[in-house]
Amino acid sequence: MNNLTPGQGHIQALVMCPTRELALQVSQALSEYGQFCDVRVLAVYGGQPYGPQITRLKRGWTWWSALPAACWICSNASAST
Repeated sequence: MNNLTPGQGHIQALVMCPTRELALQVSQALSEYGQFCDVRVLAVYGGQPYGPQITRLKRGWTWWSALPAACWICSNASAST
């Protein structure tokens, strides 16, 4: 986390997770670790509508915690809009 520059408006780190539960746990842990570093963490996963996740993605995040398929869908959808 020390090598990240908050406020850049783009993803600086990606953690790929095999399950939704793990993506949420990783996201929560990263948020706690980075609470004093202005680090923004977003969990991206299936089972939820992708529209709201894509909208949140466009706000700029420092870390992503994501499942591979959800990461691919959201990044391609946000790039095409």
